[in-house]
Amino acid sequence: MRERQYGKRWRVEIFFSALKRVMGEIIMAKKPKYQIQEAVMKIYTYFLMRKNTLVS
Repeated sequence: MRERQYGKRWRVEIFFSALKRVMGEIIMAKKPKYQIQEAVMKIYTYFLMRKNTLVS
């Protein structure tokens, strides 16, 4: 069971590492409502970029 939990965390860590590498670590918005919107837009844009990028 520990291995399964570690495997899940490993995938999440890889996702956020790639997201921060591509989109940057900083959220510019000041208000919490807009911080959430900015984070969601970064994640959405990251998924669109991955979908439209061909990897050979």
